[in-house]
Amino acid sequence: MLRTARVPRLSVRSRVVAAVAIGLGAVVYLGVVLLYAADLSASDHRVVRLGDDGTDLALVVKPRSIDPVQQEFTFRVEVEAGSGLVDDGAGLSRAVRVEIRDAAEGNRTQTVMFGPDALSSETLASTLSSEQRLEMWPFDRYAAELEFTVEQEDGDGEFHPLAADLLIDGGIPGWDIAAADDELDSSDEKAFDASVTIGRSFSTMAYAIVLNASLILMAVIALVVSISVLRRARQMELIFLGWIAGMLFAVPALRNFLPGQPPIGSWVDFLIVLWVVVSLIISLAFLAFTWFYSHPSRPRDDPSQSGGADGRHG
Repeated sequence: MLRTARVPRLSVRSRVVAAVAIGLGAVVYLGVVLLYAADLSASDHRVVRLGDDGTDLALVVKPRSIDPVQQEFTFRVEVEAGSGLVDDGAGLSRAVRVEIRDAAEGNRTQTVMFGPDALSSETLASTLSSEQRLEMWPFDRYAAELEFTVEQEDGDGEFHPLAADLLIDGGIPGWDIAAADDELDSSDEKAFDASVTIGRSFSTMAYAIVLNASLILMAVIALVVSISVLRRARQMELIFLGWIAGMLFAVPALRNFLPGQPPIGSWVDFLIVLWVVVSLIISLAFLAFTWFYSHPSRPRDDPSQSGGADGRHG
């Protein structure tokens, strides 16, 4: 009668460790998903109000894209007019001119005209200044210093300053956009500054933390296995060499999968990626050393003994 092999039961300690590991993984998973969902919801519903609240004209700035490499912030400018500035609900009764001065680009001024026929919009770009450079990813931060001047055309074709309300409407997934204003009053113009600060969102940081933690865990596992084999606590298997080599090729792919693709030479390379690669290479060296000395090559047969056991040729 054949006896079935008994499967060893896990100890209580092993069960507790497995349950804690599964629970921790579930918490991390839910945390990252909820942060991403909250970031998307905040981007869709984020509204920052600056300027003169309660005016008949609102200048709406809608962020469109951020290029940290070129340090460029692209946004769309629209106007929303009250009943006092709209002609029969079809458009502005008179033309409105908006001047946007970019302090980071040597006070470059961009002019947008909104005609009386329709409430149009236009896409503009602003230069960002770095509060923390891109190499500090994901803690890099940027700022856009913009000054808005709104003027309305009168019956003689001349433009006069017009008080306006400024709305920064919406956001960009993966980025946290905040703004503050510093209103400027003078005798001949009505202007207000908008200081826009841009940084990575919490969901992007959580993504980066999880992926970097996975890289570190991969290096730790490789070191534990290789040191165990080197100390003869575990049997050497030739497949270990291919396994470590495969992880070495996986590191660059995982590194390039980081959100925002930080440039080569960022702090994350010196703090994590470099040492993960070094750990994997050391693990590979340990395994190669153990394999070399645990599998000596067989000596070749002596040709003089090939004639028989007694050494005589037949």
